[in-house]
Amino acid sequence: MDKVLIINDKTKRHLKKILNDKVQRLFLRIKVTSGGCAGFQYYFTVDSTVNNNDIKIFIDQIVILIDKISLSIIKGSHIDYLEELIGSKLTIKTLKSSFSCGCGSSFSM
Repeated sequence: MDKVLIINDKTKRHLKKILNDKVQRLFLRIKVTSGGCAGFQYYFTVDSTVNNNDIKIFIDQIVILIDKISLSIIKGSHIDYLEELIGSKLTIKTLKSSFSCGCGSSFSM
């Protein structure tokens, strides 16, 4: 069975750290929208609310919320946490993309 999303150990540790809250349950939300310099953009947010149309993906005690359309675009992709001199960020290496721009959050299919 194909994995829905692939997350390496370093990224899992980072996500567990930022989603750890003693007061409320936090989730990673991923959203893909049209736009950006390459056609599509993805966004990561931390959320405490599960919407009726959310699909929940469970990976090693991490819960990812994503809508059906966004999931169809990034299914099978790799989520990575990058630490660089200019800062750190989550990225998606989308297997279906034909082009990614320099910003790292915009891609085309």
